[in-house]
Amino acid sequence: WAAIGITLAKLTMVTIVFFGVSAALQNAPWVITLLKVFGVGFLLFRAWILWHKIPGKLQPLAPGKDFATGFAVGFSNPQPFAFYLSVMPAVIVTTQVWALWVIVTVGFALVAAAYIMATAPLKGWLESAKNQVFINRILSVVFVLLALWIALR
Repeated sequence: WAAIGITLAKLTMVTIVFFGVSAALQNAPWVITLLKVFGVGFLLFRAWILWHKIPGKLQPLAPGKDFATGFAVGFSNPQPFAFYLSVMPAVIVTTQVWALWVIVTVGFALVAAAYIMATAPLKGWLESAKNQVFINRILSVVFVLLALWIALR
C-alpha cells in the first residue's frame, strides 16, 4: 500500500508539472521555498518519530494508513518534483501526459518490487527489537541530513 501511495504521489507531481507548474514557479519563486520548508519540517518530524519509536513485533499498517504515509513521504520529497520540473520542458512537446503516467507507474513498480524481494529474506533479522532500533536510528540520522541538505540548497 505504501508503494501505491508513493506512486500516486509521483503521478500527482508529474501531472502538476505537466499542466504548468513550471510557469507558475517562474512567477512565484516563493512556492519552492514553501515546498522546501514543508519538506524539511516533514523530514525532521519523521526523524524524531523514528528515533523515539519503541520496537515491537512488525505488523502491517492498516492499508489506508500505509497508503497515506506512502503518499505523504512521496509527495514531500522535493527531489522527484525538481527532476520533473527540469525534464518536463524537454518532453512536453512530444509526449502525452498518459504516457508519462505509464512510464512513472511501471518504473516505480519495478523499483518497489525489487525492494520487496530484497527485504523478504531479511524478515527474521528485521523482527529483532535491537535491529529495529538500529535501523530507526540510522534512518533518523539520514532524514536529518536530508533535511539539512534541502534547507541549505
